[in-house]
Amino acid sequence: MIRILILTAYDHDQYVRALFAIGVDGYLLKCASGDELVAAVRDVVAGKQVLSPEIAARRRNVSIPRSELLSDREIEILTLVSRGESHKEIARTLRINSRTAEWHVSNVLAKLGSALAPRPFGSRVSKESSS
Repeated sequence: MIRILILTAYDHDQYVRALFAIGVDGYLLKCASGDELVAAVRDVVAGKQVLSPEIAARRRNVSIPRSELLSDREIEILTLVSRGESHKEIARTLRINSRTAEWHVSNVLAKLGSALAPRPFGSRVSKESSS
């Protein structure tokens, strides 16, 4: 099983929420000490979730509403989107209608909010141009 530990300078709650919703195992700020980084890697490898102390302190008494969590189907859809699949390809893979696939993608992006919002026109790299 692949484990994912995010090491970042961004401490925005929306990023933390979006990344944990899609299944990352840890979120650590770049200001962490070497010892904290080593401990975080060990914890993630051991199957534990890791969150930077600065972020954890802010979130201690905050719970994520169930409606903001992704369902198994939505995680499946997001995985296919992350591979660059179109709505038609997602529909074919999951054996669902193309409009249903489009609806699922819209719901996932709405739940994740601005952390994964589309970029302005022209800033995306298409699947074909990156090959």
